[in-house]
Amino acid sequence: MTPPVPDDVLADNVRVLASLGGNQSKAADVLNISRSALQHRVRAAHRRGIFPPEQPEPVIEVEIPRRETFDADFWRRKHSAIEKQLAEAEHLVEQLSGLRAIDYQIPEWIIDTRHTVLGKSVIGCLLSDTEVKETVRVYLACGRNATETARLRNLPRTRINHHLHIARERNLIPPVEPEPVIEVEIPQRPVVRVRAYNPLNAPDAPSRRVVFFSDTHVKPGMAFQHFKWIGRYVTENRPDNVVHPGDFLECESCEFHTAPGSATHSRRPSFAEDIESGVEALEAYHAEIPIGEIPHDIIYGNHEFRIWRYEEAAPNLKDVLTLQLEQMFARYRWRSTPYRQWLFLEGVGITHVPHTIMQKPIGGRYPENTIGNQSTHSVIFGHTHRYNHLTVPKIGVNNSITVTNVGCAMPYGYTPPYADGATTGLTYGIVDMTLRAGRVESSNFISMLDLQRRYGK
Repeated sequence: MTPPVPDDVLADNVRVLASLGGNQSKAADVLNISRSALQHRVRAAHRRGIFPPEQPEPVIEVEIPRRETFDADFWRRKHSAIEKQLAEAEHLVEQLSGLRAIDYQIPEWIIDTRHTVLGKSVIGCLLSDTEVKETVRVYLACGRNATETARLRNLPRTRINHHLHIARERNLIPPVEPEPVIEVEIPQRPVVRVRAYNPLNAPDAPSRRVVFFSDTHVKPGMAFQHFKWIGRYVTENRPDNVVHPGDFLECESCEFHTAPGSATHSRRPSFAEDIESGVEALEAYHAEIPIGEIPHDIIYGNHEFRIWRYEEAAPNLKDVLTLQLEQMFARYRWRSTPYRQWLFLEGVGITHVPHTIMQKPIGGRYPENTIGNQSTHSVIFGHTHRYNHLTVPKIGVNNSITVTNVGCAMPYGYTPPYADGATTGLTYGIVDMTLRAGRVESSNFISMLDLQRRYGK
């Protein structure tokens, strides 16, 4: 066990540490012991009550200057001195009254004063007209620029301002002449208001009433009483035109979907039977509306286009089958427009189905939206067998186009074999439209059931 350190040794260690300002490293070097041993001895000294002798704090004497205080007598004496100076100045003004030039040394206190006595400046009474007029002359020559006047006169700016003040009191500065007011009478130009106007919206633009029935898909064995109902509606309402936007015939004889040699392929009708069924449908229709009485147009659809494709595959039949199709419609004075081409009535484009830049029919669930976004004119088409009518706004003054799908005119409830089981939602009927100024002004869909109720007796 280490013997305890004597008190005198602890006191000596604490004294050395205190003399070095509490620097334990330096104190350990001086005492030739480790720093940890010194720390141990300091803690032991504290426990035994051994502390270094207290050093008296140095007294720093600072001499604070005494602030000057002013009592009531000081301010009374100050006020009396100012009154005395003002009295002397007033007396001097009375003596110099009426004088303009004087060879007199101006007291310094008068120059520095900013007071006015008897409504006049003390300095003003001591300035001659000659000196003031010289300042005014330079001031006017400088375009009334006081700063430039002070520079040329080699006087302070404040002195120049005082000269000018005295000059105004003595009426030595001519008044500023107001700038002449030049009145110019500007003739009032007429206000021309130009209102943007779309000539297509003119109320007196010509209109045309057109009845559309599309996608009849005539085939052998089909009943044609609905053609009689359509003919009776046309006869009763007398439209300006009747248009069939395509797929008048089914043309099963020329289809390429079934495999050659299959049972379905063997049950196809002949081309002659397809043409014969078309003639029967036209006869039923024109039994109600005389031939040539109202202009009729047909735009060939993709089912009529099967005939052209069939002839392309069989060069020996070139122009043989298509000629029979053309002659069938010409016999009833129907004008024809080729597939993918357009028929325009009153600025509205009519086709079987619009095509993309890749010559693909625009389809999908809502083809009207795609057509409306891409088209620059109003469009009437068929092909999808679902009636729909849209107004699509375009940039411009009251500018828009219309897109109308006229549905199908097949017997109510009939679904083509190729669409059996697919999502259809077909609409059966005809559409009575009014075309005007490049748009469909009104569109009235008449369902096949309504036609049957009206004309099916």
